[in-house]
Amino acid sequence: KTLIIGRNLRDLAKGQLDREDKSWRQEVALNHRAELNAVNIPTQAGQRVVNVHVSEATRSDWGYVFVLSDVTLLSQANAKLQQSRDELTASLSKAKILEDQLRDEKASVERRVVRATAGVQAEHAKLLASINSLNIGFVMTDARGQIVMANTATQLQLSKGLGLKGSQLNVEPNILTGVLDQYFGLIAKINKCLESAHPQTFHNLQFQERIMNITLQPVMTSENKVLGVVVLLDDVTDLANLERSRDEFFSIASHELRTPLTAIRGNTTMIQQYHGDKIRDPDVK
Repeated sequence: KTLIIGRNLRDLAKGQLDREDKSWRQEVALNHRAELNAVNIPTQAGQRVVNVHVSEATRSDWGYVFVLSDVTLLSQANAKLQQSRDELTASLSKAKILEDQLRDEKASVERRVVRATAGVQAEHAKLLASINSLNIGFVMTDARGQIVMANTATQLQLSKGLGLKGSQLNVEPNILTGVLDQYFGLIAKINKCLESAHPQTFHNLQFQERIMNITLQPVMTSENKVLGVVVLLDDVTDLANLERSRDEFFSIASHELRTPLTAIRGNTTMIQQYHGDKIRDPDVK
């Protein structure tokens, strides 16, 4: 509908038109003072929404042209659109918050992982230093019997046994496994230890000119699952030589002491036989 009402905006400002809604009249007055040619003013008319389009009339004897349009559906659509936009904005805000929380949690987890990794590396370094400080050979295998670790003492003992003076045995797993199996039959012993899950000890095994004691200890979890075997190589050559020297000493000492005692006993028998009547002391006799 088109209404041609009034000659000037002063009537609108004074409230001559549509007395129940003064807000759009004031907006018309303000825009008129701003020298705008036209203005759109939505206003509530009961349960409907009406858009009032105000523009200057083309005829000089007219004041303004008012065009009223029912924009209820458009207003409802705009309201739904605004609601959707608000919901989307809220969702984006929540997503941003969740993203920030996730980023913070990720950074926290990464820091914990770095600290845990550093702790594990420190413990590994301590364990490795402790194993390498042992004066006996230390060899560890996995559950398949493959050697995964050997300490410095193992290299030195095997190098000494093989006569590699001034150098050390190349302790690559395949070479080390071959040497240990060749001289000690270690592969069969490791497999037996893995199957039985019981420790085994072998004494006085000959390794070239060296004498070795070997102990095998299964590595097990709290659920009795075998993870591998620890092999201890103890070079007891010096101790065996010491025991052999001790046995030789006692054997020689016993022999040397037995010889003069035999002569003394023989001489005493002769004296008793031939000169027994001349012995007056009963204790001597």
